[in-house]
Amino acid sequence: DNLLPRQTPERIRTLVRDCALAHFNMIRVWGGGIYPEEALLDACDEYGILLWQDLMFACMLYNLNPEFLESIKREVEEQVKRIRHRACLAL
Repeated sequence: DNLLPRQTPERIRTLVRDCALAHFNMIRVWGGGIYPEEALLDACDEYGILLWQDLMFACMLYNLNPEFLESIKREVEEQVKRIRHRACLAL
């Protein structure tokens, strides 16, 4: 849900539960949106739903100057460290 104020841990859990009941086995976090909250990762771990996590560099051309490349490196390192231990992480 891209209307961020509507996202609550309870709503996220309900949506993931509904995915499991509908026999989903994987959901994707698109690389042009936001990084998910821990509630999504927790729910996917709980319900056995794999998570395809894109990085946030989709759908745009970037000016890859050294400063921007360094910021990308830091962002990727932080996000990978944050989610790498999750059972639900598929990609």
